[in-house]
Amino acid sequence: MTAGFGDPGPEPRGLLAVRSGIEAGIIALLGNCGTFATVAERDALVAAVTERYYGDLAVERDADTQVHLTYVVRGCVGAECLGDLVAVLAARLGTADRVRLFRLHDEWNAAANFDADDWWALRSGLQDLVLTNLRDLYLRSRPNEFLPLPAHCMDAWHAFVHLAGLNGSDERVPPCTIFLWLVTGQLPGDRARPLRGTLDRLVRQWGITGPFQRASFGLTQPAVRHSWDPTLLIAIDFDRPGRYSVVHWTQWAPDQPFNRGAGRLVPRAGLEAAVTEIVASAETLWPSGDGGLRLEFLLPLELLNLPVEQWSKENDPDDGAVPLYRHYPVVVRSLDRIRDPRRRRAWNQRWGTLRDRPGSAEWLASRGAGHKLEEAIRAEERIVTMILSEPPPGASDGAAREIRIAIRTGVPIVIWHRTERPSPTFLELVENLIVDGGMAELPDRASRLRITTSMNEDDRGVGQGLVLLWDDPSRLPGEFDATAGER
Repeated sequence: MTAGFGDPGPEPRGLLAVRSGIEAGIIALLGNCGTFATVAERDALVAAVTERYYGDLAVERDADTQVHLTYVVRGCVGAECLGDLVAVLAARLGTADRVRLFRLHDEWNAAANFDADDWWALRSGLQDLVLTNLRDLYLRSRPNEFLPLPAHCMDAWHAFVHLAGLNGSDERVPPCTIFLWLVTGQLPGDRARPLRGTLDRLVRQWGITGPFQRASFGLTQPAVRHSWDPTLLIAIDFDRPGRYSVVHWTQWAPDQPFNRGAGRLVPRAGLEAAVTEIVASAETLWPSGDGGLRLEFLLPLELLNLPVEQWSKENDPDDGAVPLYRHYPVVVRSLDRIRDPRRRRAWNQRWGTLRDRPGSAEWLASRGAGHKLEEAIRAEERIVTMILSEPPPGASDGAAREIRIAIRTGVPIVIWHRTERPSPTFLELVENLIVDGGMAELPDRASRLRITTSMNEDDRGVGQGLVLLWDDPSRLPGEFDATAGER
């Protein structure tokens, strides 16, 4: 038994066998990737790890690739610099091999905390278990960290072992225990019971029964999916030179119609103030106990990049303007699509894929002007999300072309960075948001991302720059009903 999670103590029973299997997996991965086929390539790898390690890494050389790589991996294990090896390899491997390596490294770190019997029991219960709210469960297990689930963690097992390699909270409660407790609440009884039994045994074994109970007390088990939220729709459009029309609708229950509020004409400089007044009015009318409110802005192409989520909800005398995104999920929608009845059939068909088979939905990132974007989308009916190659500032730029293609082909979700082309970091962030069926939860996930990046003082970073166009054809006032004749 271990003395406690992460504490020095007796080695867990069977650790050597578990780690030997993980080590063999790392060696096999490096041997099969084709990147280190020559002695010179392997020597360069050792040199890079040595430079990062700042220590004496003695590795025996061998002409045989597999033997030499075995010496490399075992040398890093012996010198306790396996993490340095992984960091160096991450820049030299392809995506699939890099994902596999990160998973093996997570397993290596986590294995030190479990006896072999518990390890295999947990692996059996969690491996290949895909939950649509996996990222939400992960974030709830680390309430003070606000770091998204890494992209390589695509099922409950890999999320669990990643957490198991991290430190506990201030009360010594390992995040993996909270995560496991939340996961068991999502499973049928016959699958949950063995995992709960293992969790109870580990909590007692690590001597954290009291802290664990305090940490988990009050945490409600979340629903796997949220299908509907009260909605405030705000349409902003050109009216006459220098003036804009602002119209809004509210819907408090799915079986109720949208109620239209009074329209108004305002100058460009008055748009934010008009929206602040509309939101305040809606909050006054909002029935209590009806869940979260979603704000959806219906905008023409030329206005889609308005920073509406940053607009003020109210003004605090000490903190100043309180942006809308801190309180509500905020998305934009395409007025051009909504007003064009020719687009309804393709729009409804692709939305049906997201609604009925979210796990099979696909996404595509535009590569710019040379990309045969329309052909690629038409060839795959499961594509429901597009990432623009640049922000959309006007009606004649490349991004505007891409949005018109999305409208023409029925792609209901479009994502871009408000001020710059999508960087590798931005694309990885988007992938984190949408994998494992997450496209169906994008408004809520994007909202959480904006809040967490703001708390991390990332006001100019990729999280704050994300714009989500989310066009649900079933959530429109009767005058715009895009599902009429398509049900």
